[in-house]
Parts: sequence; C-alpha cells; structure tokens
Amino acid sequence: MNRSVILLSVCLPCLLKAQQLTLPPAASQDRVVVSTAGVNAGTTYWGDPATLGAYQISGDDYQKPLAIGSRDQELGLAWNASAPASLSADRQRINETGGTVRAIFVGETAGWLNDFGYTYSGSPSGPKSFTAWEQIQSFGTSPNIRFGDYFDVSVEAGKMSTFDFWFSAAGVSGSHPTSLTDLGGVYTAFTPAESSAQTQQYIWSDSSIYVNTWIPSISASVPVATYLVGIEDWRIDRGSDRDYNDFLFALQFYNADGTPLTVVPEPGVWSAIAGVAAFAFVLIRKHPLRRSC
Repeated sequence: MNRSVILLSVCLPCLLKAQQLTLPPAASQDRVVVSTAGVNAGTTYWGDPATLGAYQISGDDYQKPLAIGSRDQELGLAWNASAPASLSADRQRINETGGTVRAIFVGETAGWLNDFGYTYSGSPSGPKSFTAWEQIQSFGTSPNIRFGDYFDVSVEAGKMSTFDFWFSAAGVSGSHPTSLTDLGGVYTAFTPAESSAQTQQYIWSDSSIYVNTWIPSISASVPVATYLVGIEDWRIDRGSDRDYNDFLFALQFYNADGTPLTVVPEPGVWSAIAGVAAFAFVLIRKHPLRRSC
C-alpha cells in the first residue's frame, strides 16, 4: 500500500469513526532516523539476557505473555495498566527542559501487519505525526524490523505534554487493508482518550531496568533507566487474548546534551559526565552570553 499523508483538516473523530489505515508521513520527513542497534548490539549491551535481552520475542513465541497485575517469566517485572511514576517524572523533566525520547524495538508476535509512530500533537491524525515502522514483521522470510532497532525524537521544552506514541493495529492477519476491521484500532500510549478504542491496549513495567548503553556525548557506556511497554493489538472489547506481547518496545529518556536523565550512580559514569559539565562551564566562563537590551 502506498503511504498516504493525513490531511491536517481531517478531524480525529472522523478518522476514528472511519477507521482509515492511512498513515502519517515517514519519520525521515521529521529528520528522525530509524537505526539498528549498532554499537549497542550484543550481550554486553542491549542484548544482555540479564536486562533488555531477556525480553526478545518474535514470530510464534507465545510462551511469554504479559498480564496486568502479574510478574513476568523473564526478570520478574510487575506489569500495570498505567505508566510508573518515575516514567511520568522523566516526561515532566523533558517537558520542562527539552530532551530526547528513544524508542527501542524489543519484539513482536503479531500475525497482523501493524504500524508504529509518534505525534507531537497527541493525535495520530493531527499535525506533526509521523510513522516510524510500517507493516511490522520481525519473522518469516522478509523481516523488516529486528531487536534493537530504535529511533530518537528530540522534544522541545513545553512539548512533551502532548507528545505521544501511536500504534495502528490492522485488524486482519497477513495483510495490510485500506481500512481497519472492527477488531483493530489506533491506540495512543500516554493519552488513551485519543485512541480509537477506550480499552486497555498498553501495559507498563512498574519499574525501569538499567540497560548498558553507549553514550556518544561522553564516549562511555552507561546503565540507562529503560522502561518496557507491551501492546495488545486486538481490541480488548472484541474478545482479544490479552497476551500484550503483540508489540513490545522500550523507552529511554535523555537530556538535551545527550546524557541520560537517570543512570546508576557508578563513580566512573559520573566522572565522565562531570568532565563534560566542567568543560561546558569553562566555555561559558570564557564566552559569557551577552544580554540583549
């Protein structure tokens, strides 16, 4: 299917009522690059089976369901219907100062060819909405997404309050129809009111896990607080199996200077970050900002 750009004049209620599978433009038009794990690949980084690597799933790997109010079979994380307070606090900090939100693909078991993206306006059909992954398929003869694929979105101060991720569930197996069936829908993460179904499609790990991640701005690897999110693509009110592993992704949050908002307080890590801060302080002292009249 050719990608169709959603006209800004189309209102959200109209879109949801029609259940159109038209997608926003590609993230590349927002200068957002979808990348492979790169230097973060391997068992000493994201693939570590003691951290993020424990949650890799693909294809018909249905033995790892996630459930609200239960602990999983991997690291024993508890899963809830809403995001943990620490994640909400990170969002608030980025809203105050600006920063970067990173989405990492972890795994999927869906037979449907679903889509995933983000929006600055809070509405999947609204302005500044973009598609990161289209017709997602991680298994079979032609996979188009792999564990560790990720993208970073820069969010200006004051804009995080409306920033959101959206997931478009096709509603039919093995194809990508021009309109969604009544089994699927378009679901937003942070603002469920913008979803096409007022049902519990997302679940959240109740705490972060610390995942070793390479930070270019300090030329060091750092254990970064990472939150896991599971999605049920079949509408809950349409008799879904509620396994919440149809699409699993992880979130990390970074300051505007590229350093993570939350890291494990290891001496070596903080020394590297302190060195960057000290260098910035020297530059400011040598070249103070001029005040305008």
